[in-house]
Amino acid sequence: MPEDYEVGLDLEVFSVGRASAYIRSRHENPAGYAGLVQTVKADDYRGTRLQVTAMVKARDVVGWAGVWMRVDDAHDHTLAFDNMQNPERRIAGSVGWRRYSIALDIPENAAYISFGAVMERTGQIWLDDVRVNVVDDSVPVTDITSRFPRHPVNLDFENGTY
Repeated sequence: MPEDYEVGLDLEVFSVGRASAYIRSRHENPAGYAGLVQTVKADDYRGTRLQVTAMVKARDVVGWAGVWMRVDDAHDHTLAFDNMQNPERRIAGSVGWRRYSIALDIPENAAYISFGAVMERTGQIWLDDVRVNVVDDSVPVTDITSRFPRHPVNLDFENGTY
């Protein structure tokens, strides 16, 4: 809910330059999540691997935060996505300025690329020095959809739930 979070510009806390953007929960029980987003046309990036990097600082994040990117086709179907939500990559707790990165392949049928930062639950993050660059194949793709199994697994729950 928009009233549960504040998003703004911080002229006192930043990594480089003179300002950073922030997301902050307004109370102890916010619903949903809040994000910073910019969307660009995919025309100049089709057929490339695109990396988004950003400096992020976190204070008392309960839940998670991350840098994110989504690639959509002209019909708003998601073609590639990463938001750092998985436990090994998410930002939580309090962390000083650190550079985080994600990388996605941009298919030929891509129409739009959205990217930014996201935070769920309580705390505050700052985002600064965002960079969007075409990279070569030596940079691994972080697309969470590429990790989905090709076929259903564990349908009898013998291996627990996940």
